[in-house]
Amino acid sequence: MTMQNLGQFYNGLSNRLANKNYIEVRPVPPLDLGFLKQTMGGLIPKVVGLTNSINSTDSPTTTFQYATPWFKKLLGTGGAGALVYIYWQPTATTVDEIMNLGSGMLGYGQVVAGVYDLFSNQYWMSDHMNWPQEIFH
Repeated sequence: MTMQNLGQFYNGLSNRLANKNYIEVRPVPPLDLGFLKQTMGGLIPKVVGLTNSINSTDSPTTTFQYATPWFKKLLGTGGAGALVYIYWQPTATTVDEIMNLGSGMLGYGQVVAGVYDLFSNQYWMSDHMNWPQEIFH
């Protein structure tokens, strides 16, 4: 795959998630985009948040802490969320830090984090809840 710019990535992702019955929801800083899908007859929400971290001065952990209340508000005590950090050639240390972020119990408002590299079109994300397939394919 060839590299793409942030706008191309966000447009493609928005279309892909809309085709999977996600609706766009208003994000809060530091998030750029947010999406919600109700599953299991509307009982279990799935939430995706994206943040452009290319020029961010906050650590991934700080960004996760800022975004967590937004996820909790949408998820309540159920469902699952994924926070995707967008980078341009992230370091291995950054990817490792992000891959270790997460909170909540499986199926009870758990939020996991992943990384997308605009330069290589490569992502790093836990297979939990089939998030890579849900978000990137």
